[in-house]
Amino acid sequence: MSLTYAIADLHGRFDLLESAVSEIRKHAGATPFKIITMGDYVDRGPESREIIEFLMAWQHVDSSLVCLKGNHEEMMVETIRKPLDPDWWIANGGDATLISYGHPRKGSYQPDIVPADHLAWLDALPLMHVDEYRVFVHAGVVGWKGQAIVIPGRSYSGKSTLVAELVRAGATYYSDEYAVLDSRGRVHPFDKPLELRDEGQFRQTKVTAAELGGHSGTKPLPVGLVLMTQFKSGARWRPRKLTAGKGVLEMLFNTVSARRSPEKALQTLQRVTAQADVLKGVRGNATEVVPAVLRRVEGRLRLRS
Repeated sequence: MSLTYAIADLHGRFDLLESAVSEIRKHAGATPFKIITMGDYVDRGPESREIIEFLMAWQHVDSSLVCLKGNHEEMMVETIRKPLDPDWWIANGGDATLISYGHPRKGSYQPDIVPADHLAWLDALPLMHVDEYRVFVHAGVVGWKGQAIVIPGRSYSGKSTLVAELVRAGATYYSDEYAVLDSRGRVHPFDKPLELRDEGQFRQTKVTAAELGGHSGTKPLPVGLVLMTQFKSGARWRPRKLTAGKGVLEMLFNTVSARRSPEKALQTLQRVTAQADVLKGVRGNATEVVPAVLRRVEGRLRLRS
């Protein structure tokens, strides 16, 4: 038997990483274990560079550490490499990351202060991990009437906004970051605060399900609906239903690291799409889409009863 531990939301706090690793080693004792760090290593806190250097060095010598990419790593790499206007990253804590690399607190923006090998490591981090027991897919998840609604997508596709509106409408919050799927295709809670932005704003705000008037799930759910969707201003929600096979391919496309363990990933995703409807289409305002999404789940339940 082996144990799996997850560490999330370090955000430049190297002390939290050290503390978590210490507690994990105490808890595991002599039992073999794996640690999955769930991204968001950088921004806000003062020690982003220290965290990245520690994880890079540890992963180089120890295969029991799995590092996934979070929203903030994606934001950092996209901003520096493309390059993009740095304001969206700076407003979300990127200034603290740059300072951890020795960037002056005042003066002109100097992105090249971040080492190229650090950017390459961050850029190559997978969005999904597959192990003997779980598949981690980059997605938002809510529960409705005992069925999970899974919304795969990369950062800034609008999935967090859609998850928030579903929770406001009464859905149970499961995750804003990862769909944690077991070998039966059920989704488990990964309860961390949502990160939301007002339209036209760069800065993200952490919001709990309770602050949205909702609550978080505690038990695994079968997946009833998978939404492959992206926000497009003014778009009408007119999705098309995908076959189970195309649904698997779409989910793999959004989680490209599945090629590291394709057989396990395919088996799990096939179980998901065999029991769920998979819809694909662009959407406009989330508040206009939510009623149709919930009706779709309820319609499936009526057909099965």
